[in-house]
Amino acid sequence: MRYKSQSFALITFLVMAQSGMGQSHLDRSSLCKLQANAREGERQEVQVEGVLLAGLEGAYLVVAHCSGQATMLDFEQVKDHKKLDRMWRMVDRPNSARGVHGDGAPVLVVFEGEFYGPPVPDQRLPGPIKKVYYPGWDNNATTKLVVYRVLSVRELPANDPCKPAKSNPTDWPCFQKE
Repeated sequence: MRYKSQSFALITFLVMAQSGMGQSHLDRSSLCKLQANAREGERQEVQVEGVLLAGLEGAYLVVAHCSGQATMLDFEQVKDHKKLDRMWRMVDRPNSARGVHGDGAPVLVVFEGEFYGPPVPDQRLPGPIKKVYYPGWDNNATTKLVVYRVLSVRELPANDPCKPAKSNPTDWPCFQKE
C-alpha cells in the first residue's frame, strides 16, 4: 500500500511538471501592438491582457491607451469553463440585480488564444470595391481573438481609465473612436 501511494504521488508530480502546472508557454503580448501590426490573413498564438467589454452585440477586448481599437472575442473553443463562468458572472453582476440583460461591467482579463488579423477580402470582389473594402470581423473590430484559456479575471481597478463613469458610455476612453 505504501508503494502505491508513493507511486501515485510520483506520477502526479511528473504529470504536473510536464504540463507546467497549468502555466502558459507564451509571453504576454501588448494588445495595442498586436492590433497595430495585424496583417490580413495573419494568425498567431498569444497571451494578452485587456479589458473585456461585453454586451448584447458581442464581446470585445480593449485597452485604454489604444483608444478606438477593439478586438472581437470568440469563446467557442474555451477548454476550461470554471474561469469563463466566473468571468460572465462578474460581467453580468450589475444587470442580474435588476433582472435585465444588456451591457455588462468591464472586467480586467488575461486570455490565451489565437489572434487573427483582418480577414482576407474575397478575391472575386471587383477592384474598385477592394480599394474601399473595410477588412473587419464586424463593424467594431478588425481583429479577432479565439480564446482557448481564461488565465485571469479581476474586477477593474478604480483608477483604470476604462472604469465606467456615471456618464454617457461614448465618453469613456475605452469606447471612443478616433
